[in-house]
Amino acid sequence: MEVPCLIQKNFQTTIDSINREASSIISMTRQWQEFGGHYDSFVKSMDERYNQLSCIEDGIKDQIEELKKREEKLWVQEEAITKRSEELDRREEELNSKFSSAKSQYDEWLKKLDAEEIRFSENHAKLQTMAREIQERDDRFLEFYFGKPHVPVVPVSDECKTPSTRSKSKTLIQSELIEDLIDKDRRLQAIKHVFEFNLGDKFSPADLIQDHLRYIRRSAKFYKEKDGGLSNQIVTITKEIADLKAVIKCIQIHQLEDEVPLDRIENSIKRKEETKIGLVKLGPCTRSKAKLDQLEQERIKKRLRSI
Repeated sequence: MEVPCLIQKNFQTTIDSINREASSIISMTRQWQEFGGHYDSFVKSMDERYNQLSCIEDGIKDQIEELKKREEKLWVQEEAITKRSEELDRREEELNSKFSSAKSQYDEWLKKLDAEEIRFSENHAKLQTMAREIQERDDRFLEFYFGKPHVPVVPVSDECKTPSTRSKSKTLIQSELIEDLIDKDRRLQAIKHVFEFNLGDKFSPADLIQDHLRYIRRSAKFYKEKDGGLSNQIVTITKEIADLKAVIKCIQIHQLEDEVPLDRIENSIKRKEETKIGLVKLGPCTRSKAKLDQLEQERIKKRLRSI
């Protein structure tokens, strides 16, 4: 009885041990399965990380290639800048050499101009001396010819001087010059010479101005009748206004307001300007208003220069 019990007991112990081992194996199997799942997730995450790193690596490679290209461009630009700098240095040297030669040439010209200025001053002094000698001879000749001392006239500008001869007196030559200007309808310039030559007793400035005003009216009438077009009418009025303004300027310069009142001339200018504005408003013409104003200014300047 004892042996079977012992065998049964040992068998039970073995079975219990096998059950414990089986449960341990089952537990280890579960742990292994869990470990396998963790491993698979780890491998999957590693694969994803590897893919990410591969993408990053590709991006880095692309950036490296781009940086290499930029570096090559920078090298090319640096070479171009170096060449440009060398060219600028060369041009700077050329300019410095040219500046030096130009400065030396300028100094030479300046010396020549100084010498010419001195020579001109000497010649001018000689000419003045010769002019005084000629004046004295002319005075002596006039005193001998007319039997009385010569009365000097107001000095004449270089533009208006005429050569003096021994057969004609200066007064006669000056009178002929003024008469020639009057015959050529250049009465304002004639008035200027009347005051310069002190010949107001022979030529009346007021009469010359009145004659010039009549000449302006005749000339304007002639051009208006010659061409009745709108543009020609505007141009003719513009010229007439400029001529009248030149007359006013002449009167003011020579202080002839008492002999020739300015009211009538100024009123005439106002009326003509109003007529001109009315003609311009009628329609298009061959000349624009800006062109007419420019023409009027040129006419005024020309007349003022002749005064």
